[in-house]
Amino acid sequence: MDQQQTMGLMLWPRSLSTQLVLLFLLLLALSMTAFAIHGIMEQSQHRAKHLNLQVQVLARNLAATTADYLLVRDYTSIELALIRSARFPGVLGIQICDGEGKLLGDVVHREGDEPEPRYAQPPLSPPAVAERSVSIDKNIMTVWQPVILGELLGWVKIRYGMQQISQELADVWGNNSMVGLLVLVVSGVLLTLALRRPMESIRAYT
Repeated sequence: MDQQQTMGLMLWPRSLSTQLVLLFLLLLALSMTAFAIHGIMEQSQHRAKHLNLQVQVLARNLAATTADYLLVRDYTSIELALIRSARFPGVLGIQICDGEGKLLGDVVHREGDEPEPRYAQPPLSPPAVAERSVSIDKNIMTVWQPVILGELLGWVKIRYGMQQISQELADVWGNNSMVGLLVLVVSGVLLTLALRRPMESIRAYT
């Protein structure tokens, strides 16, 4: 028997009741971990789907609001509409361009600050097909919404930060870990107390 096996046997308790308690706690911990992971994944998917829908609705409403402004090139009204919409929590920036990608309005929203317009930015590369598109890259959701008023007038582009989902899930995981640890401790104590008399009876007959 090598040294590692010897150390393992020395660390493993010889008491049957302690072995039963440890085995039960191990199975309980594995079960709770699997359940927590499943729940967090479901919650993450539900939250992402909900935010996706919210941002798409925001883009669709903004496209409808600014269609007339695009038609007459009312840049002041376009900018005001973008600033109002950029106050939506999580929005990182909103841009409006014509069908060729030339910027007609550009607003950035930094965390903790009011949305502010930007100027002299390079043109955009809108989708080739006049349909809404959604993509997610590195916790940033990008939504392209066509602005159509009889014909394609331009595009609304919204960038939305999804870091809040990661933070919410981290908080949930932390809370679940604390509750799980408490459950394990209480379960271990109760099981130890419950096994005391049966183990004493077994030892009395052996």
